[in-house]
Amino acid sequence: MKTREDVAEIIGPGARSTVWPDGDENSLEELGRTLSHDNKTLILVAPRGIGPTNWLSPDDERDPVRRSFMNIGQTRDGMQIWDVRRAVEAARKITGPGNIPVALEANNTMAGIALYTSLYEDIEQLNLARLPGSHKEGPILLNIDKVFDLPQALALAAVQSQVRLSETSQDSFEWTMHTLNSLGMTGQIAFTDSPEISAGSSGPEKVSRSGSPELVRLHLSADRILMKPGERQMIEFSAEMSDGSQLSLSDLSREEVRVLSLNPDVATAGSYGQVYARNTGAATIQVEVTIGDEERTAHLRIGVPERTLSEEDFVVDGPYGSHGAEIEKLGENHFLFRRGQHPEDEDRSNLPQFIIPENFRGNNLTLDITPLSYPAETHNYHMAYSFDGEHWTPILQELVGENVSRLRIPPSNSDSFYLGFQIPLSHETAQKLKKQWASDPKTAPYVTLHRLGHSLQGRPLYRMEITDPDSPHERNDRWKHYIAQAHPHEGKSRWRVKGMIDWLLSDAPEAADARKRHIWHFVLTMNPDGLNNGFTRVNAEGMDMNRTFLVDGADRSEQAHEGYIYQRDIETFMESDHPLTTFWDMHVWGREVEPMVHLGPEFGEEAGQLGSWEKLRDLIESHDEYDLIIPLAIRRFEGQTTLWDRGVHHRYGITSAIVEGSGYLDTQEENMKAGEALIKSINEFYRGTRLE
Repeated sequence: MKTREDVAEIIGPGARSTVWPDGDENSLEELGRTLSHDNKTLILVAPRGIGPTNWLSPDDERDPVRRSFMNIGQTRDGMQIWDVRRAVEAARKITGPGNIPVALEANNTMAGIALYTSLYEDIEQLNLARLPGSHKEGPILLNIDKVFDLPQALALAAVQSQVRLSETSQDSFEWTMHTLNSLGMTGQIAFTDSPEISAGSSGPEKVSRSGSPELVRLHLSADRILMKPGERQMIEFSAEMSDGSQLSLSDLSREEVRVLSLNPDVATAGSYGQVYARNTGAATIQVEVTIGDEERTAHLRIGVPERTLSEEDFVVDGPYGSHGAEIEKLGENHFLFRRGQHPEDEDRSNLPQFIIPENFRGNNLTLDITPLSYPAETHNYHMAYSFDGEHWTPILQELVGENVSRLRIPPSNSDSFYLGFQIPLSHETAQKLKKQWASDPKTAPYVTLHRLGHSLQGRPLYRMEITDPDSPHERNDRWKHYIAQAHPHEGKSRWRVKGMIDWLLSDAPEAADARKRHIWHFVLTMNPDGLNNGFTRVNAEGMDMNRTFLVDGADRSEQAHEGYIYQRDIETFMESDHPLTTFWDMHVWGREVEPMVHLGPEFGEEAGQLGSWEKLRDLIESHDEYDLIIPLAIRRFEGQTTLWDRGVHHRYGITSAIVEGSGYLDTQEENMKAGEALIKSINEFYRGTRLE
């Protein structure tokens, strides 16, 4: 193991006094342990004239080379500042992308070299020992005293770097401290009697708090802040103790506090709680406090935008639209979203949906929403946000007034932002999925898209058929199922249907069997206009899409436009020689997924029947490995045959189910897993073929 002497020999004469204080001869192994404990890397820098580039023998007191620099308008010390600057640049290149935090440690004249380096480079911390009080003691820089002296240089450095001074006269820097006090920045400089951490030391001594109260929790003054590129701020926090007292950063030792950035390419954090914003984007700053055996952690989200948001950044007439919405700016990245009203229904508001297509990077968002249509909007259901329109994160609304809720969105590294209700699946996404299923070589042979017409606003209305064209069973012999989704705001039920489709088109042997013995018909949404306008239940003419079935037959003059088209589609099936076996109506309310069924003639224990409804219930339970579904129940007939499941059963007598719930399922994956469990169970219950 190499010792200090070995390293001193390698880097040349004078290294021992330059790099380490005289005394303890610790091995490099101990030094390595110290650096590893603090997760740091030590780089020894020998500027020109020191170590390998020393141009004098150890016994030569003359320095003609140093004097000759002045003849060309330069000094050795000035060029050493350049050398240290290049060393900082090289260190950052070696570590790869992102600006790592750098601290400089030096003593005597070299402390002045490090001080001036920090004025040109991004240095998080300066640990300086025996810093001269004036340029008369060094470093030598031509004509510098015509501008300022070391006290002024130290004040400039302290504005952007934490400075730790040891064995340095405070009297020499009285001007510096007075100036920083005027700026409220005296915490940027700390004077100590001994060096903070020299390369060979074992670190600061532990703070003894024996008999002290225990650490309970950390309190940040804010959970998110906005900064400008190049800006510095101090993190304000307090440590709550078991006796009710509060400790601030100044009350804690360096060993008790650890502040780090989880995104150093955007912002870095110093151990003294200073945050420096480097680039636009978002960063998480982690504050760790350890007192005795207790450790607590808190997180601060930093946003560094190119510019803050304005009303013009919001798009409310696209795929995640909200018809009639108005956006009003209340403060920096704080907006009021005033919702428009449903067609023909002033008591119900359109969903608060929108897209910020660009400029969201580094921004956070506080959004106040008014009015509220009904209380379930803030507890049974949730909003969700996304940065790509595909992956959604649920977020709860906070009631902040009689008719106002609030959303708080953290800063992001994404340029775009999407807000939707529940877990949205837009009309455009549905179209993309259908085309993908119909064109992918693995799934296309089983998929047929039937265009039935168009919505009131001209969007295509589809039914997607899935079956195996090479099935050994005749089409008329196969079980036929119709699965449809009606209400625009119930996005979770669309993900449930997608889960059914994904499994059905998978490589699973059971899925291949389901394609051979069944013909499956899917409607991802009956109401595409509602999706783009933010309607909850109605179409563009204001008619509830689940109060539109007519048991006496489809009638365009009496029912919703899209409802008429889909009822005629069902009637065509039921009037043919291959009618539907089941109809499944997909919805959402609070709780887990909740299926309820009107029984058709195939249920029972008689010859030709498939078994009791309890058998289907038990199959669903067996496939529901994540406990996402409430046990199947019998749907009680209560009149109101304009509902799809009741109307279809009342008119045709076939099995018809409504699948509610999902309010407690917060992710796309959960809802898709629930759909997978349902279709597996239907496939297994309807064994064989229809005419066996």
